[in-house]
Amino acid sequence: MIALVHRRWGFSMLEALIALAILLAGIVATVRFFPTLFASSSESVLLTRAAFLAQQKAAEIMRDDDSSHTLALAIAARTTPTTPIPSADEPALSYCFSGRSLLYRETDVLGQPNFARVIIKYSPSYRPSEDVIYELPFFKKP
Repeated sequence: MIALVHRRWGFSMLEALIALAILLAGIVATVRFFPTLFASSSESVLLTRAAFLAQQKAAEIMRDDDSSHTLALAIAARTTPTTPIPSADEPALSYCFSGRSLLYRETDVLGQPNFARVIIKYSPSYRPSEDVIYELPFFKKP
């Protein structure tokens, strides 16, 4: 007598449903992760653009200043920031100048007064709170 052995080559309905549920859970988790990824990516790009804008404005001040640094000294002497000016290249950013830090405490080395600074803020049209996102000290008053 020969015994016939039946081999199973496919999946049962229950196994297929469990595999589908695991796949769907992975897809849902991945889709929920994307908004966070995009938000952090756009904030990183904006911070990079803010650093570039600050460097650009500091270079413009130093380029256009006279040999006795009259403009940089006037900025370093300011105790309040100038009125923020919207950036033409990046509408989400605005810049101003000040001799005092808005990001760092006055006891910190970077927060000491009498440094000419470019301060980058969010534009009111982008974020009404006008948070300071970048500050670049570029000239120390002697």
